[in-house]
Order: sequence, then structure tokens, then C-alpha cells
Amino acid sequence: KSNKRRRKSKNIFLKTILYFNFGFNSVILTPMSFPRKWESIKATVLDGGSLFGVIINLISVICSIICVSNLCIGGSKMIKSFKELFANLKTKGREKIIVAGGEDIETLKALKDCYDYGFGEGILVGDEAEIEKSISILGESNFIKEIIGAKDDEDKARKAVEKAKEGGTLLKGKIKTATLLKAVLNKEWGLRTGKIISDVFVFEDKREKNPKLVLMSDGGVNLNPDVKTLVSIIENAVEVAHKLGIEIPKVALLAAVETINPDMEETIKAGMISKMNERKQITGCIIDGPLALDNAISEFAAQKKGIVSSVAGKADILIVPDIAAGNIFGKALTYYANYQVGHTLVGAKAPVIIPSRADKSDVKLNCI
Repeated sequence: KSNKRRRKSKNIFLKTILYFNFGFNSVILTPMSFPRKWESIKATVLDGGSLFGVIINLISVICSIICVSNLCIGGSKMIKSFKELFANLKTKGREKIIVAGGEDIETLKALKDCYDYGFGEGILVGDEAEIEKSISILGESNFIKEIIGAKDDEDKARKAVEKAKEGGTLLKGKIKTATLLKAVLNKEWGLRTGKIISDVFVFEDKREKNPKLVLMSDGGVNLNPDVKTLVSIIENAVEVAHKLGIEIPKVALLAAVETINPDMEETIKAGMISKMNERKQITGCIIDGPLALDNAISEFAAQKKGIVSSVAGKADILIVPDIAAGNIFGKALTYYANYQVGHTLVGAKAPVIIPSRADKSDVKLNCI
């Protein structure tokens, strides 16, 4: 199969080169006639002996390499920072950001920045008088598409969820997390899909020469997930990684140690899930675990401990054993390391953002 793929790629490569050469030699060619004219194209290109012809051939080879590289790789560029993510989103149009509790000033700042970057506009749900007061403090309102009045938190939550079902992203503003989540998970009119909902945390890892975005889950929803839930958490995180251009993300299942210990339940779960991935029960990624944090993110640490793994030291996704570990890890990155971070809930009918009340506008912008 591998040899067949290589032969096919080589054939595409040669035909692309010949196509460019044929074009430069001013011979009109339609895609439908291309296979039938293969031999005549080859003769036209390869039989030209002039210096000009040689130069044109070299130029077309370079163009062909660029073209074929994009085709073979899949054309998807791996996004390595929030700055790159913002630039990418500018080409996608403006997303509707539905805010449950639109009175919050930090949320409004994030929405304004989102609008200025060119990828979002706000629909605010809440107390209209309070919303107008917050807007007047900010001094601008061009980023707001619509204001929907609501009398209390339950009303805010329901109206915001109903609006999100029409399309857009749901963002928590001035409202209790429990109230909004209750609405999101409502069996009759909420955003349930039948999938496990989990929090996917993303941060910029700038330790290495080539910085990248690393994902972590789940530090926000699932308290002490069993194996089945952990698999769903991994699948949600892998979905986000794919959207960020990480084609085959490396997933590390974190624990305190890198060996399976019968007295440490998280190591047993990690071993089971790693074997499931090995046997193709979980696809779209490479999984290894248990791995201690240093072994997951540092090739030096992994080498020193003699760990031979395609994931160790190169993890794209870190899966924590429980909500406490994830919550502490995420806040340590935010407050001690001052990393650029963002997070969102995955698994619902629409993206759901539940930032902390202490999050500033830049974190909320990254979440969006």
C-alpha cells in the first residue's frame, strides 16, 4: 500500500510539472483532455532544448513542488498561537456571540476586541437598562448586533440557549455558571447532543524553539471520569486539535508516575485507554499513558527516564485524571506562568464558553 501511494504521488508530481511546462509553452489544455495528451505533453516539455525552455522548466518545477506539497499535506496549516488563530478567523466571517448576562463589562470588552479583529459580533441577553449602562461606560456599541431583554438569571439562560440553537456561540456573562449549565443540559430545549460535554483548555507553550498550542482536558465539567467518559473527553479534545490543524495529535494521559500501579486507579485507566488506541478502538490520534507531566512535555525528561514513546516529550493534548488536577493546572498556567490561555465546552449543539468570573477580557477573547 505504501509503495502504491508513493507511485501515485510521484505520478501526480510528474503530471503537475508537465502541466505547468505545457502551460508556459502556450499550449491550451483542458482538464478533460489531460490524460489523453500525456505522451504529447511529455514530448513537448522534455524535447525543448533552448536555454529559455530550461529556465521555464526550472520555474515550473518549483511551482509544482509548492502545489503538490500543499495537496499531499492536505492544505491545513497547524495553528501555533492565538495570534495565528485570530488571523485565520478573519477570513471566516463574523460569528454571532450570544452572551447570557450581557451586563458584564469585561465580557463587553472581549466582544469589542472580537469585533475589531473581524470575527464576531455580540447578541446580549439580560437586563436592558444595565446593559445600556455598561455600554455607555465602554463608549462604543458598533460591536452589538442585538439586545434581548430578560428579567432574571433563569430567563437569561433560556433565551440565550434558544438563540444559540439558531447558530452562534454561547458565552457566559453576568450569570451563575450552574444556572447556565442547567439550561444548556435541559433535555427538552437545551443543547444536548447525546455526547459527553467536556471543557477543552488551550494554552500557548513557548518553552521550546518552536512554540505551539497545547490542549488540556477536562478541568471544568467531569468530576472523576471513568474509562468510558475519559474516551469521550479525548475524542472532544482531538476534534478541537484537528480544527487547529494538528492532523494526528499526540495524547498524553497524565498521572503522578509513568508506570501502572494497582494502587493508583488513574494509571490503570491510562493503560486501558492506551491499549484501546493501539487496537484502533480510538482513532485520529496517538495515545500513551500513564505519563507524568514532565515526561509528557519534555523530551529531555523522557530520555533521562528511558521512556520510548512517540508521545513522551511531544504531547499535543494532556488528559488529566480528574477535575481537580485540571482546574489547578489551568489556573497555575494562567496566574503563575502568565500563559495565553482559552477554553470552551465541546460536545453540545453549539460551542459554550464558561469563563471564570475572575477572567479578564483577554482570556475571554481567547475563549471566543
